[in-house]
Amino acid sequence: MSNKLKHLFKLLDDENQQTASLAMAQLLNYEDKISPALRKLQESGNDRLRKRIHQIQSIITLRRRRKSLSQNLKNKHANLIKALIELHLQWYDNDAEEIIFQYWTELRDNAIKNNISSLEKLGLFMQKSGFNAVNKDDVEADYYCIGIVFEDLMGSDFILCSIAREIAAASGLELKIIQLIGDFGLMNQQGQILLPKNGWRIISDMKIKKEHYKEWNASMILNFASSLLFMCAVSMNSFRYINTLGTCMAKSNGKENISFLPYPYNTKK
Repeated sequence: MSNKLKHLFKLLDDENQQTASLAMAQLLNYEDKISPALRKLQESGNDRLRKRIHQIQSIITLRRRRKSLSQNLKNKHANLIKALIELHLQWYDNDAEEIIFQYWTELRDNAIKNNISSLEKLGLFMQKSGFNAVNKDDVEADYYCIGIVFEDLMGSDFILCSIAREIAAASGLELKIIQLIGDFGLMNQQGQILLPKNGWRIISDMKIKKEHYKEWNASMILNFASSLLFMCAVSMNSFRYINTLGTCMAKSNGKENISFLPYPYNTKK
C-alpha cells in the first residue's frame, strides 16, 4: 500500500468529521486497491474507525450494484432474476441481497420438485404458490420490486411473468415473455399463452399470429421496470430515487449523469 493510502486510512480515525469525510472521499477513488485493507479493518476494535470503514464498504457496494444494473439494462441476455434483485436494491437499499435471493432459490427448488414440464403445470404451480397480478393501471413501487413481490405474492404481470419464466427454465421448459393487447403472458412453442391476470390459466389453444404479440427480452423488462420505478420517484418528488434510478438509466444510454433532466432534478435552472 502506498504512503498516501496509509495516510488516508489514518485520517479515518480523526476526531474531526469533516477531515474523515474528505479522507473517505479520497479513498473511494482507489476502490480496487483498498479492498484488502477494508476487509482487514472492518472488524477493528476501534468503534469510530470501524463505523467509517463500514460506510466506505456500503458506498462501494452501492456503486457496484448501480454499475451492474446499468450494464444489465442494455443486455438482452441478462440474468433476469439477478437484475431485478439489483433493481429492487436501488429502491430498498437497506434490504439484504442474500435474503431476496433465498426467497428465489426456495421458490425455484420447490418448482423443480414439482417437475414444471408444461404450461399447465406452471400455471397450477403459480396458482398454488399464491401469486396474483395487480391491475395494470395500479402504479406502485412495490409491484416492481421483486423482493416485495416474493413476500406479498402480488405484483405487476410482467414481473410475475419474469419469475414464472425462470421457474420454468429451471425445469427445462423454455418460454417467451410476450405482450398481447397490453397484457403480459408466457408463450410456449405450441403457441399457447398463460396470462397471470387470467388466474394463471391458458387463454386458448388457438395459435396467435406473430404480428399480434410482441416478445420481450431481459433488457426490455428491466428498462420497463426501471422506468415505472422512476415514475414513482417523480410522483413522490424523491430526489434520492430520481438520482439513483436516473443515473443508472442514463449510463446505460451512454450519459454520465441526469443533467438532461429538467430543473430541479439537475443543477441548471
